Amino acid sequence: ADLEERHRFRSTASHNTVRIARAEQNWISAAAPFRTPDNTRARLRHWRSQPDLDEFEGEHFGYQRLPVRVVHRRGFYLDKVEAALYLVDHLLGRGQVPLEWFFHLAPGISALLTSGPPQRQLRRLAELQPPRSVLVSICALKDPAGLEVPLFVFSPVALAAVVDAGWASARYGVRERIPVLSFRAEANLPLSVLFVFDLGAARKN
Repeated sequence: ADLEERHRFRSTASHNTVRIARAEQNWISAAAPFRTPDNTRARLRHWRSQPDLDEFEGEHFGYQRLPVRVVHRRGFYLDKVEAALYLVDHLLGRGQVPLEWFFHLAPGISALLTSGPPQRQLRRLAELQPPRSVLVSICALKDPAGLEVPLFVFSPVALAAVVDAGWASARYGVRERIPVLSFRAEANLPLSVLFVFDLGAARKN
């Protein structure tokens, strides 16, 4: 019944994606809570599932209307042997622009900013790490039982990592507090950033 709240939950910032120039990927309006035109024209580029690796690549064009004319291309690579999930974002455009990555964590999960390189050799890191990128941020994602999963971020530019309070809604009329992990930068495009969830290095703390 709260149109503004519905509008907020539909926004780009309420999803696990990249927001560019603080703009919405898709046109939305609180006055039209059930209408969304297909501004993004999202499409699949590649999908393959193998015994050792699942690969998905997609892209959308929702930011083409901006002066920087960005195409957002995202790839997921799940290495089932070493138990690591690689997420690569390619932002294809020209010009300097504010960038924000959002990761809305499940209820009960906490995010802590830590330090230190990966504790084991990640075999797909060399092929997926963007050119000229370095390790710019390390986070620990912890569940209520104390299981901790490291998240490593590789970028050619510095990213400011922030943990804020947000909301999750599992069903209509119900919401609960969650942490939202975000990474922010003002950067020149094109730009590629890699996030590595090292599930195989999870440990109890």
